[in-house]
Amino acid sequence: MLPIPRTWRVPTDVRWHRWPDEALVGVRRLSEDGVHVWRTGLDVPAARLAGLGTYLTPEEMARAERYRFPSPRRRFIAARGLLRELLGAYLELDPARLRFRQNAWGKPLLLEPPDALQFNVAHTDDLALIAVSAGGAVGIDVERVLPLAHPDRLAARTFSPLEYAAFRELPPSQQLEAFFAVWTRKEAYMKARGWGFHLPPDAFDVTVAPDAPPQLLADGEVTMAYAFNGRIFNAAMADKKPFKISWDGQIYEMEGWVIPKGAPNLENAVKFIAFSTAPAPQALSLIHISEPTRPY
Repeated sequence: MLPIPRTWRVPTDVRWHRWPDEALVGVRRLSEDGVHVWRTGLDVPAARLAGLGTYLTPEEMARAERYRFPSPRRRFIAARGLLRELLGAYLELDPARLRFRQNAWGKPLLLEPPDALQFNVAHTDDLALIAVSAGGAVGIDVERVLPLAHPDRLAARTFSPLEYAAFRELPPSQQLEAFFAVWTRKEAYMKARGWGFHLPPDAFDVTVAPDAPPQLLADGEVTMAYAFNGRIFNAAMADKKPFKISWDGQIYEMEGWVIPKGAPNLENAVKFIAFSTAPAPQALSLIHISEPTRPY
C-alpha cells in the first residue's frame, strides 16, 4: 500500500493560457509556487503536424505508429510535439533536444535537463491540457462529461466510503457532474503523486460536490491552522481528543507599547505600561479567557 500524505501543498498562483491564441512569449515567468496551465487543440493542420513530428524521437514515432487508427495517431504526435515545444520555450532549448525518463510507476519526467520543470499532460478527444510547474510535482486531468446510465454504481466501485456517502446525498440531477468532478480530482492527484493507478482511487478522499473547490481530504483528519492554545490543550488533555499538531514553519509575533514624544500624560502612560506588563496583572487576566490555558 502506498502512503497517503497528511497534507498536499496547493499552488497559490495558477494561470490559464490558451494556445495558440497566446504566443509563447514570457512563459519563463513562472513563480516557485506557481502553475501554468495551457489549453490547446490536437487536431492541427497537416503542415503543423509534420513540424511537430520533427521534434519526436524514433521511439516516440514508433509508439505513434502502434495506434491502429489515424486520428489517435495524429493526436499523439501533436500532444508530444506541443509538449516539447512548450517546455523548450520555458527552458530556451530546442524542443528536439529534450529527453524524458519515467519514474517507477511510468510518470514521464525530464531527463535532460534533469527535472528542470515538472509537467503533466491530459487530453480528451481534441482537447489537451498541459500543466507546468517550477516548484513541485503537478497533476492534471480532463474528462468529457458523457451520459451514464448508473453513475451511482460506478461511484460505489471507485469512490471511497466517505466520498460515496456524500455522493448519495446529492440530488440525482447533480450526480453525473459530481461523478466526473470527483474522477478528475482523483486522477489529477494520482498523476501528481507519480503513482497513477498503482494508488487505488478509493484509498483517499476528495471533495465531491461539483461546485466545491478541489481539495484533498486525506483520511478525514483536519489540520488546524490557528486556535487558542488553551482550547487545543483542553481538548487534547481533558477531553482526550486525537489532536495532532503539524508545523510548516514558525511564526513569531512581537508587540510593544509606544508613548509618542510630547504626549501630554507621559507620567500616567508610563504607570499604565508598568502595570499592564507586570506578571501579576497578566496572570489575573487569565480569568477573562474562556478556555483553560496550559501552565508553562
